[in-house]
Amino acid sequence: MTTNIDIRLLTGGDVDAALALSASCGWNQRAEEWHMMLQIAPSGTFTASTPDGIVGTAIGIDYG
Repeated sequence: MTTNIDIRLLTGGDVDAALALSASCGWNQRAEEWHMMLQIAPSGTFTASTPDGIVGTAIGIDYG
């Protein structure tokens, strides 16, 4: 079975779903941290999603 996965930029509207995903994995991120990442890396914060919701996230930060 093949699942279509859409890779796109993460938005503020995705934060709750990203937070739920990280919590389901036992990670300790907070919503404030997701919003901070969106501010410091707006073009490097990605989500992988299926019709059922977010299944992954990735963040790349250029520290110069």
